[in-house]
Amino acid sequence: MAASTDDRLIDRARSGDAQAFGLLIQRYQDAVYSLCYHLCGDRTDAEDLAQEAFVRFHRQLDRFRPGEPLWPWLRRLTTNSALNGLRGGRVGRGTRGAARTVSLDDASLGLDVADDTSAWRGSDDLRIDLERQLRALAPADRAVLVLRYLEDLTYAEIAALLDVPASTIETRLFRARKRLGALYRAHAADGEV
Repeated sequence: MAASTDDRLIDRARSGDAQAFGLLIQRYQDAVYSLCYHLCGDRTDAEDLAQEAFVRFHRQLDRFRPGEPLWPWLRRLTTNSALNGLRGGRVGRGTRGAARTVSLDDASLGLDVADDTSAWRGSDDLRIDLERQLRALAPADRAVLVLRYLEDLTYAEIAALLDVPASTIETRLFRARKRLGALYRAHAADGEV
């Protein structure tokens, strides 16, 4: 998605061109929805969060700096909007989304810490219902896992996006992996995995 095309569309949208804003939505709706879905784990809630993110995007068009890539700015806006929705309890409690299993080998989530979370290590066939496990985590823990392992952002990028120090991201990721590991072990002990 070329920055110059985005800049032209944003310029037109700032002038009240609804069609230009509609084109921006079309360009980014899949990415925004995907991020929202990974953060909340529910299709209907993700649709609501994505719509809310685009409303915020429209309201904040004047804050976007031309020449910058749009997606990092829109991702930050979407993440913050989704986290606000999750913290406020408006979304994130649903179970309507279809379960999707994801491999949890060392390469996919980097769960290679040497302590008791080593239970994550194992065959490449190890799979769990990741969204169910992620929904059980606090929004802040869920966000750092999603941003790091599903959005593939660096610690520095996550820190900038969430406006916290990189050391905080390292701590949150460590804590979130431990909690996810504990959830997995609890479900495995119950025979749910």
